[in-house]
Amino acid sequence: MKNFIEELESHRERFLRDATPVRLGNLASTLGHIAVLIPQPPHTRAVKKMIDEAAWFVEWAVPDLSDVEEQAELVDLQRQLSRWRNHWEAVSADESSRLEIAQLASRWKARVLEMSGLLEREPTRS
Repeated sequence: MKNFIEELESHRERFLRDATPVRLGNLASTLGHIAVLIPQPPHTRAVKKMIDEAAWFVEWAVPDLSDVEEQAELVDLQRQLSRWRNHWEAVSADESSRLEIAQLASRWKARVLEMSGLLEREPTRS
């Protein structure tokens, strides 16, 4: 069985194989899952793991962004994720806090997806 460090390194390697827009798309997807699942108390344990995953995605994505403003925005996102994680017991127990996080995660998802440029690309025709 892999230990935590080996699993994290394996996850990082898979994440870094993709181009930066796809990495940001993956981060946006994780934020979208957080937004959808956090209002539902049975999913708070899974959401906590997604918050950790999103924080790692930010950590791994920022160095490859060429736009300093976008780097700064993602650092702000990482701070937000850290606040959620550091206050998890209180946040997960409070419905209004969960709803607020859902709204924030949804906004971050939209912004990160915009940064990715994935929505601007023309569909590939076969």
